[in-house]
Amino acid sequence: MHLLKILALALLTTALFSCASLSEEECLHMNWAALGYEDGAAGHTGQHIGKHREACARYGVSPNLQAYNRGREDGLKDYCRPANAYAVGVRGGEYKGVCPSELAEGFNQAFEDGRHLFRLEETVKQTNAELLSMENHLEKLDRESAEAESELVNGDNTPEERQVLVDTTRELAEEIGHLHQQIRNLQVRLGREEYELALYRNTHVPNY
Repeated sequence: MHLLKILALALLTTALFSCASLSEEECLHMNWAALGYEDGAAGHTGQHIGKHREACARYGVSPNLQAYNRGREDGLKDYCRPANAYAVGVRGGEYKGVCPSELAEGFNQAFEDGRHLFRLEETVKQTNAELLSMENHLEKLDRESAEAESELVNGDNTPEERQVLVDTTRELAEEIGHLHQQIRNLQVRLGREEYELALYRNTHVPNY
């Protein structure tokens, strides 16, 4: 039992260290300004330094906060460019409100433009997926209906079995008819969504 506890503790320690943002070697030789720039350019908040501080505390190393913050401010200048804001929005990225006031307005507008395009694209993708799912289900029902009709015509069935097949065929026909209507409605919706997406792409060409 004692050995199992030791092994469990070792595994937990390994897991904790593997989740650390920095290794011992990195902590000992870190260019904190460069790391700050990297975090700023990635849009991380100022609290992100806490992960580095926690990781390096295991090795008795404290971050150079002044250098880190200086680097992060430079990184934010790149991150907060409208062109990057648009790119972040288009890929569905998250904005954590890190841009300074003098850059925030331009960033927010470009981010929302990109985010709107992302939402339109996602809507089209979801509708396409829903339509494909319905079409696959329709194919399955068509096969089942064909099998039931074939059995009804060619099978050697008792009256009871024949009645079951008749009922099954009728129910499948009703379900297939309903599904055809759903597919038509979905195709109309998809056409509208694709038009809205194309219109937005044509009228909102980014010039950042």
